[in-house]
Amino acid sequence: MSIPLNEQKRSEALLIAFTSCTPAAVGIAALATLLGFWTSDAATCLLVAASLALATIGMLASVSHLAKPLRAPFSLRHLSSSWLSREIAVVAAFWAFDAIWLLGCLLSEAPVIVIGEALATISGIALLFVIARAYHVSTRPAWSGIEGLLELVAAALGTGSAIVLLCLFCSLALGDAGGASSAGGIEAPTLFAARLAALCIAQVAAFALDVTSHRLRRARLIGMAKESDERIPLTLANYEELQPMLQRAWTLEGAAATMTCIFCAVAAIHAIGSPEAAIASTLLTPDGAIVAAIACLVLAALQFAAHALQRWLFYEIPVPVRFVAALRR
Repeated sequence: MSIPLNEQKRSEALLIAFTSCTPAAVGIAALATLLGFWTSDAATCLLVAASLALATIGMLASVSHLAKPLRAPFSLRHLSSSWLSREIAVVAAFWAFDAIWLLGCLLSEAPVIVIGEALATISGIALLFVIARAYHVSTRPAWSGIEGLLELVAAALGTGSAIVLLCLFCSLALGDAGGASSAGGIEAPTLFAARLAALCIAQVAAFALDVTSHRLRRARLIGMAKESDERIPLTLANYEELQPMLQRAWTLEGAAATMTCIFCAVAAIHAIGSPEAAIASTLLTPDGAIVAAIACLVLAALQFAAHALQRWLFYEIPVPVRFVAALRR
C-alpha cells in the first residue's frame, strides 16, 4: 500500500523560478524568430537581452536547487542515462546560443545574429521537451503525461509573448519600432500590426493549453485509478482540494490575455488607421510609447504571476507517499 508522508515538504520556489523563467526565455527566442526580428535594431537587442537575463535567472535557480550546486558540472557524466543531466546540458547550450545572439546584436553582425537566434530557438524547443521528460518519474503519476510539456509550452507562449510586446513598445519609446516604423509607410505599420496580432494569438493559445493540460491530466488519472495503488486516488483527492487555486490561476491568466488582446487591438488601429502618419499616433510616439510600455510591463507581470502559480500547482498536485510493499498481501 501507499501511505502519505508526514515529513515537512521542501520548498519548490527555486524550481518554480526555473520552470517559469526558462520557458519565458525560450518563448522570446521562438517568437522573435517567427516574427522576423533578425536585425540589430533596438527591439531585437532588447528581446535577446531579456531572453538571456531570464535564462540566466533560470539556470542559477536550477543549480541552486541541487543539494551540491558546485558539483553540477559533474552531472554531465550521466548524459546517456539521466534526463536531469541532459537538462543541464541543453539549458547551458541555450544560454550560450542566446549569448552569441546578443553578441551579434551588439556588434551588428548579421550572420552572427541569424546563427545565434536560430540555434537559440532550436535548442530552446528541445529544452522544453527535456525539462518535461525529466519529470516523468514512477512515484509521481501526475507528472508522467504530456500535460507537463503542454504547460511549459503555455508558459513560453504566454509569458514570452508578453515580454516581446513589452520590448516592442520599449523600442518605440527609444524611437525605434524594430523595423515597423521605417519610412512611415503602409508596409511598416502593417508589419507592426501583424506582430501584435501574432502576440495576441500566442496569449490565447497559452491559456487554451493550460486549461487543456489540466483536463487531460484529470482524465488520465481517473482512467488509471481503478488499476492503481493508493497513489492516484490520493493525488485525485488532492487535485480536488487545489481546484479553487487552479480557478484563480485561470482567471488571472485569462484576464491578462484579454487585456493584452484589447491593448494590441487599440495599438494596431493606431498603426494602420492613418498609415501616412502612423508613428505620429498617440500610442506610437516616444512619449505615448512610454505609457504603453508601462502598461505592457503590468501585463507581463500578470502573465508571470499566472504561470508561476501554474508551476506551483504542478508541484503541489502529487501527494508525497511511501510505498510499503510488505503490506500488500
